[in-house]
Amino acid sequence: MCFVRDRDGKNPIHIAAIKGHVSVIKELVKGRPNAARMLTERGETILQAFVRFDQLEAMEFLVEAINDHEFMNSEDDDGNTIASSCGRKASNKVLTKNNAIKVNTLNKGGFTGLDILTRSKRDLKDFEIVALLQNKGAISAKDIAVSTQELSITDATVTFQAGLNPPGGVWQDTSQLQVGASTSEPDHKAGQSILADSNKAYYNIFVVFNTIGFVASLSII
Repeated sequence: MCFVRDRDGKNPIHIAAIKGHVSVIKELVKGRPNAARMLTERGETILQAFVRFDQLEAMEFLVEAINDHEFMNSEDDDGNTIASSCGRKASNKVLTKNNAIKVNTLNKGGFTGLDILTRSKRDLKDFEIVALLQNKGAISAKDIAVSTQELSITDATVTFQAGLNPPGGVWQDTSQLQVGASTSEPDHKAGQSILADSNKAYYNIFVVFNTIGFVASLSII
């Protein structure tokens, strides 16, 4: 019965959450914890419903009871998580205590929770939550795009340099083994990979993966 919905699409845990009946939530979650993962009739997660109806005590209980990374970052129909829904009624304790909450998840509109809250600040409480999100490492979608591009440029640079100077370096001179000469060095040309001469299989593996990394970085850029 925990999964049965009423005419508005709410299951028993949703109703208990909206009304803040912690003791009822405790019994229902004990029987069927997965019912708490169902979206409400508005396409919200149960955590977002807690925020909307200002049932913070019940939310803190459910977060501790389920204690699941996937549950903490569950998304609604628009791709928003609890970090995207922290409005004026949100509990600072929930964000402060739970490092499992991803504060930089993009919703379907391409915005982070910080973007959403920054655009809709209404009072001092909202500014406090913005500061809290930033202390947790929250950034805007624009900054995420810049960070991704910077990382891709760095990867492309590293892989390009590794291609020019592979592990073990390159021969600095050209040498041809003379008949009767006592040397362990094989014939080689200046600029040729030392690893390619000493272990061709390892060198080929390096070239394949380095090329994949280089091309992938360029594609992202």
